[in-house]
Amino acid sequence: MNMLKEIEKVENVEPYIRKALDNKEKIMALAIVYTKMVIHVLNI
Repeated sequence: MNMLKEIEKVENVEPYIRKALDNKEKIMALAIVYTKMVIHVLNI
């Protein structure tokens, strides 16, 4: 999984996390969501 490509795709966080939890990729999903939030804060 290319994390940067995944970060670009994430728009709605909650459905993404739910899907990842179903796929048992929760650690990666949370890392991607956290990174997306940090990038958003840095862009403000």
